[in-house]
Parts: sequence; structure tokens; C-alpha cells
Amino acid sequence: MCDYITVAFPKQLTSEFVACVPHGMATDSRYPNPTFAANIPADYTQILLTHGGCSCELYFYFTEEQANDVAPPKKDVEKIRRKYERMNWSSAKMERAIQSHLTQRTPPIENSIDVIAGFQPEVKELVSEFVTKYGSILILVHRYCNAVSKEIFKLKQKETIRLSAFQSKDFIAQRDVLYTVTAK
Repeated sequence: MCDYITVAFPKQLTSEFVACVPHGMATDSRYPNPTFAANIPADYTQILLTHGGCSCELYFYFTEEQANDVAPPKKDVEKIRRKYERMNWSSAKMERAIQSHLTQRTPPIENSIDVIAGFQPEVKELVSEFVTKYGSILILVHRYCNAVSKEIFKLKQKETIRLSAFQSKDFIAQRDVLYTVTAK
């Protein structure tokens, strides 16, 4: 079982989206999911965001009890900074990502329920850049048990949120909720 983040946007913006993807993050459009496809406009394309074959490193989740026991990691800031420097990020963008990393990042905990969950800074930056330039994007996280292109699942809900709410450290991104992130 792995988490996968899927995004959707108008097909004509595919090359623009791919140009926004940071080094180290991969995209894959070869395995469209039927549940996701049924919930997006027909002229949209869906793309998986991956790192190392799945999206587990791009999304975190833990229970409230575990959240109270886990202090944000404060080591390896220089390693993180070097990573973003290699990606040619601006100083301000790096500092926001590092701050977000220090306040949010925890390792995934297996068999936990979704109480506190969210996207890693790289995903937030990608979505923010795309929405700022092109107006909106759809994003969904699902934990797949079967092949991405064959698994049918039920969405918990659909929700439209402003980019400022998506960027907030208080935003809790739940699995199986289809978010439409908008600039306004």
C-alpha cells in the first residue's frame, strides 16, 4: 500500500505544469485512475506526483496522539538547504520550505488514521506556483491497495479552498478528499 498524490488541470497546460515540477519529483500520466477521472472535467488531464515510485515521501500523516509525542525535526537544516539550492530555489522560497519542513515534517506511521495530514513543502510550492500562474488545480491523495489504473474508491468529499488556506501550516489534507485549489 502506498499513498499517491494525483493532480488535474486543463490538458493544454500539461507542459506548463511539468515545467513547474521541482528536480527530484517525478510526474506520471500513464496510469489514470477511473474514480479520479469520473470526478474531473473531461478536458482535464491527471498526473501522479511521485518521489521514488510513490508519493509517500510527499505526504505525511499521523494521529493526534502521535502528533503530541513527535517534535518537529530540527537537525539537518543545512542538508535541506543544499537540496533546495540544487533545485535553484530562491533564498525566500528555500526559507519558507525549510520553515514548513521544520514545523510539519514527520515520518509516515503505518496503520494510522488520518487526523493530521498534509503535503510536504515541495508539493505546496509546486501547487502554489501553478495556481498563481494558471488559476487553479485539483489535488487528491489516495492510499492504493491495487493498481492505480484499476482501483475504484469512494471520495469522502469535494472541497474548494483558496491558495492561502492550502499554504497554511494549519491546513489538514485528508486522503480521498478532492481539493480544488484556487487563486481567489
